Amino acid sequence: MSLVLRGLFVRTPYHYIGPCVDLQVRGVKKSIKDRVDYSKYPTLNEEDLESSFIHGSGPGGQKVNKAHNAVSLIHKPTKIRVKCHLTREAHKNYKLARELLLEKLDHHFNGEHSVANQIKRIEEERRSKFQDKAARKRQLKAIFKSTQEQESSGQESSEQESSGQP
Repeated sequence: MSLVLRGLFVRTPYHYIGPCVDLQVRGVKKSIKDRVDYSKYPTLNEEDLESSFIHGSGPGGQKVNKAHNAVSLIHKPTKIRVKCHLTREAHKNYKLARELLLEKLDHHFNGEHSVANQIKRIEEERRSKFQDKAARKRQLKAIFKSTQEQESSGQESSEQESSGQP
């Protein structure tokens, strides 16, 4: 008997990850987040950041064009720049901009070993396993169907021989 916990929320020291997919106590199944290596995930120091609140743009009219709620963050050592204007609140945009900057820094420093690439690789593995399983199932069904047809044609021919008809 294994206990399955669903809807758990996972937090790293850096940012919110989201709900777990599946987690079983006995370790048979693990979520994607449990298989990802966060050891090389970068950290942000406030002295390395240059932040500014700027005018927003896009739909929303006068309120968006006049308010300084879009955030621009620049990581000074790498000169990576992120602009975020997803919400109308400046502090939420700042928090989202920091998360975006962390993801960009992770990709910059770790390349193919970044968290996003690890998750993508794990999802591709799961997808390929599912496709392989479906292909095997289709193949077994085809074999079963062909043997059923052979048996039924064999029974018909034996019935014709016993009745004496050609």
